[in-house]
Amino acid sequence: MVENRQINAAPSALNYFVVAVTFLVVGLAIGLGAGNVLVTKQDVREIVQSELATLTLTTDEHAIAAAVAAAVAALPVPTPVPVMAAGDGGLDEATIQRIVTDALAQANRQNDKRLELVDDDPFVGDPDAPVVIVEFSAYACPFCKRHFEQTFIPLLENYGQYIRYVYRDFPTINPDISFPAALAANCANEQGKFWEYHDLLFKNQSRLGRDFYFSAAESLELNIMEFTACYEEQRYLDEINADYFDGSLHNVNGTPSFFINGTAISGAQPYEIFERIVLRELDKAGIKP
Repeated sequence: MVENRQINAAPSALNYFVVAVTFLVVGLAIGLGAGNVLVTKQDVREIVQSELATLTLTTDEHAIAAAVAAAVAALPVPTPVPVMAAGDGGLDEATIQRIVTDALAQANRQNDKRLELVDDDPFVGDPDAPVVIVEFSAYACPFCKRHFEQTFIPLLENYGQYIRYVYRDFPTINPDISFPAALAANCANEQGKFWEYHDLLFKNQSRLGRDFYFSAAESLELNIMEFTACYEEQRYLDEINADYFDGSLHNVNGTPSFFINGTAISGAQPYEIFERIVLRELDKAGIKP
């Protein structure tokens, strides 16, 4: 049974700042609202931005501050209405709290090393899992197959409730095979069968080729007409290239390569190495599996 667990994180000075801003804006809104003074999202935006400008931040917190400011600045500015008027789009206390809370949540996600390489690629597991593993892989890579058989499967069997496992394409090993296989897998993902298709590709690595891609799609009962159109037009060419460039920017130069909560691991390391790192990350999060 999967338990819902929360990661322990020490609040930063910026977290305290955002809470303070929330109460500042709420207090201002309530005070002005009592006097029938109009308060808009523009007022909230200016308060947050001016308060951010007064902070002395660390390098990491600068990124959060910028994201908070950008998130608030992106809010649409409606026609001014009484702040406490319910149901007419006014800035009541809950709305103001949500503005700042959502901005902080977005900023923290952007600043979370665990999620840095997640992108929009297929994953298995809880999206809020304490351990995020991002794999850059190629379907025709023999070491990737070894990882699939000896590490991927048992790791998820033993610790799957704690892991969000993300697959990204890096088809540089035997690219004449790995690249079209990646196209096919992305087309299967379009129909909600990525992981089943992914498993078939690695389990049948010696058979990879056009005929197998279509027979695998049929065995998974995909819509063959849609799959064919997707594959023939190379619908996910840009997606695969984006994975490749993202990996290259993070010094990936071979497969398989991994990032476990932001820590780089190269090659098909033994299961015990992955288990040790996962347990270390869980310990940091205050979780005892």
